[in-house]
Amino acid sequence: MNQRRLDTVVRVRALRERIARSDVARRQIELAGERALEAAAWARLGERSTEVHQRAPRFVAHRAMLDEGVHEARRAGDRVAAAGANVADAMSVWRDEARRLDGIERLAERVRTDAAAELERLERNEIDDLVVMRHGATGVER
Repeated sequence: MNQRRLDTVVRVRALRERIARSDVARRQIELAGERALEAAAWARLGERSTEVHQRAPRFVAHRAMLDEGVHEARRAGDRVAAAGANVADAMSVWRDEARRLDGIERLAERVRTDAAAELERLERNEIDDLVVMRHGATGVER
């Protein structure tokens, strides 16, 4: 793989890793929002349950209101669980992208190191050739 192609692949992998990282952040924000909504639903339920009514019709209405509050809080809990699963999925995708990026960056570094070593070898050979040519031109032998 030539250096230009490898640099392109590294840039693409880095971009994919950044996109995956931003997706994780976005999903974590969503999870925090869902947790806040769930906490608020449970808090509202707690406020409702502290109200005490003496008469039967009001008791039935109060009980229905509490039941609805419990259902609302449970639905919020389900949304929190789903948001948590989304975060876990996004983290998995990000880890895969980060692993791929790390691998391609190590490959690119190895290619650069090999290219530098090859260039150094060629320069040494060129210097050796110049010394041999100079030695041959002066006719000095040892």
